[in-house]
Amino acid sequence: MGVQMKEIASADTRGFLMLPQGPEQVGYYTNGTPGGGAARFAHPTLLSLICRVESFWQAEDGRKLGIGHISVAGGTKMKDHRSHRGGLDVDVRPLRQDGNNLRVTRFDKLYDHDATAKLVDLFLDSGEVDVGYFNHLRIRGVKFLVGHDDHLQSLSCRYRKGAGHACDFGLDLTTGKTVPGSTC
Repeated sequence: MGVQMKEIASADTRGFLMLPQGPEQVGYYTNGTPGGGAARFAHPTLLSLICRVESFWQAEDGRKLGIGHISVAGGTKMKDHRSHRGGLDVDVRPLRQDGNNLRVTRFDKLYDHDATAKLVDLFLDSGEVDVGYFNHLRIRGVKFLVGHDDHLQSLSCRYRKGAGHACDFGLDLTTGKTVPGSTC
């Protein structure tokens, strides 16, 4: 008898793909709940962006990127999130000086401002990210948003713009309502 493996869904009903969870020799790790990739279904545009940024990052720095919430299967609402429904938002942890794959806030002594700024630049310079939220405003291109001291939220707006949608934080893809004041 062979070992039975649990089948894991790799694509949801929208055709969005699950970011691979901890494959060997990649420059990222996954974090957040729910586990097992349940909140990491990405639009193909975002999945490609994550892979490109991860590749460029690994050429410069050996530390892994912490990839958190993206979207749950089918785009249903996630607890404590107003966005993360369209597969185009990704939470990325700031970098730590010690290289450990653990949470860090912008207030911690182990927070690496310079490396985090370079990482944000990679996302913003990609041409696909128009808005980034992280509460360390000394970093180019980020905006303040309550609750974003321990992660960067990057919005991949290029696809949305092409579809004629707003790309505010808090965009509800079912109603089209947005949080005012932060359009890209």
